[in-house]
Amino acid sequence: MARLYSDARTVEEMTGLSLKSSMTMPTQDHDRRHVQPLVLSTGKQEYLLIRHIDSSNLVACRFSRMPVLTFTPYWLPEPVRGVHATIADAVGSVMGSERLTVDGAMPVSVYEQLSAALPVEVERQAAIPVDAFRVKRSDVLRRFNHHRSDTAEIARSLMQGHPRFECLESWLTDRPNQSFELLDEMAAAQGLSALLGTWFTNFQELSGRHGSLADDLGYAALYPVKSDEVWILAPAGLGVEGVVAGQHYPSLSRAVKDIAGSGVVGFETDTLGAAHLLDLQDAGAALTDGGTVLRDWREEKASSDIPYFVVGALASRDAMEGAVAFADEAIRSGVEITERDVDRVYWSRLSEFRRRHQLPLKLAPYFTNNHAGSRTILPSRPTGYPLSNAITSLRLDVGIFVVDDGLVHACTDFARTVTTTDAATEVFDVMERAVLEDIIPGVHPGMSGEEIHRLGVGKMAAHEPVFHRHGYMPDHFSWRHGYTRDIGHVIERQESYTFGFKPGVTRAVHPGMVACVEFHCPYRDHGMIIEDTFVVDERGAILISRAPEEFGPDGTVMRRRR
Repeated sequence: MARLYSDARTVEEMTGLSLKSSMTMPTQDHDRRHVQPLVLSTGKQEYLLIRHIDSSNLVACRFSRMPVLTFTPYWLPEPVRGVHATIADAVGSVMGSERLTVDGAMPVSVYEQLSAALPVEVERQAAIPVDAFRVKRSDVLRRFNHHRSDTAEIARSLMQGHPRFECLESWLTDRPNQSFELLDEMAAAQGLSALLGTWFTNFQELSGRHGSLADDLGYAALYPVKSDEVWILAPAGLGVEGVVAGQHYPSLSRAVKDIAGSGVVGFETDTLGAAHLLDLQDAGAALTDGGTVLRDWREEKASSDIPYFVVGALASRDAMEGAVAFADEAIRSGVEITERDVDRVYWSRLSEFRRRHQLPLKLAPYFTNNHAGSRTILPSRPTGYPLSNAITSLRLDVGIFVVDDGLVHACTDFARTVTTTDAATEVFDVMERAVLEDIIPGVHPGMSGEEIHRLGVGKMAAHEPVFHRHGYMPDHFSWRHGYTRDIGHVIERQESYTFGFKPGVTRAVHPGMVACVEFHCPYRDHGMIIEDTFVVDERGAILISRAPEEFGPDGTVMRRRR
């Protein structure tokens, strides 16, 4: 019988890989375990299964321990070949109709996708007793307010001189956090009586405790909707600092059922293990997907943390400009450097920014995609690949977490391209101009995701001859009709995979949301990217990923490189 393994430690032991230090998706998506690599054993052969986006990282690791199956094609301007559409297709390609057993940690969303295509059994696990700790919602909110006033003051200081400062200043205050009232409304609208958070981000949001307790130790948080309490469910004996256990249960499922009663519990389908799902069903719990509600909630309440987003954006911008300048000067001077050298400059500059501004916050690594287009046009972590004027482009796409007293308040998602030829420079220039002068200024409250996408591809299409003339897109490519991926998304504690600016998305942006616009140009050996961040205000979008001194007298950004 074939077996599919999803537990990260098991996958690392079987492959010899360190997932978080070598892959992109395990670090970039903090509330969805379904993006992590898996191992399939058919009895005769073992296979590593990864998403297409991580295939360049695997090549960089010189992985050869077992055959690789890739799935979920990454968007490219030409058809992608040799990549399975879904994980079920990838598994089916080597199994046929054979019965499949998945480990208990398999995310429910993956288990359900496989079950729709194959006969699947779940490896049940022995129940782990849990202790339940009751905490007040007010205590959870208090934990998110440690340096809020200081951060707001720093953000206002950093943004002095910004041409839209008068509009931005109203967002840079110590706003009251009333997030549970918002969650109550959103959960009730979906008929949910309780929400169960079982992974990093949502556990943090519901409990006010560090998300690693869920990731590494198996903690969970259960919030009975419209109550004044949250239950932290900890493996027996581990405890919650400063809180006395109120109840002891033989399993997580029994605890959830006892506390939630007959109400419908919303859970994270992309993180909860299939064995837990079956245990909850056996206990009689009424269940439905609550992950979308939790992600939407985080996006909607980002307005209370805009000072953290501003500080993070300007810190990341400063580090990025330093790394870009270092790479540009070294390449033009013929000095031997590598992708990792550029990466080190970024993180060094980030630390210097924190010291220079005496931030009471931690600026922690989130993700890094830093690579020459001649090495790969897919996102990839930095390697020892040498950089010289023989490359046309160096793509830098980096995110950080803004952490206050151990809790993530914001993230950044920011990208630039180093160019080494006149053609590459002209292409990046038109991409940057379109984003800064036409697309972000054209975003207004009430616009839907698909309307923003239509605006963006239309503005980029105005420069289409430049891309075709220099061979940076296929001759047949049309920005309006061919760029079907998102052109950006809302951001919150992490990158958003719920509200993207792409065709078919009717949800609208509104004041207080934080978002980015991004464009990719991955073709042949060119890996071009531009990405900037803005706050949605009643009067339009306010760019926050450019420093005040970068704006000219007319309020437009003076681009740094030609």
